[in-house]
Amino acid sequence: MLLGAGRENKDATIDLGVGVEVVKKVGDKVAKGEIIAYIHANHEEKLVAAKERFLKAYSYSETQPVKTKIIKHIL
Repeated sequence: MLLGAGRENKDATIDLGVGVEVVKKVGDKVAKGEIIAYIHANHEEKLVAAKERFLKAYSYSETQPVKTKIIKHIL
């Protein structure tokens, strides 16, 4: 929503030219300097804020992460 790809309320418009294209997924090897995602933005300040938030959501490790199930249980 930060970039404008979602609605904060029913009257808000969606910007179809923005979003995040994730290249690397959980467990993929990543070399230093390698692209992990593309952020498409129409405003520099929104791009900077989105990049900062995106990078805070990621962590890196020398060991392979434990894979978890996407669906934990069905009610």
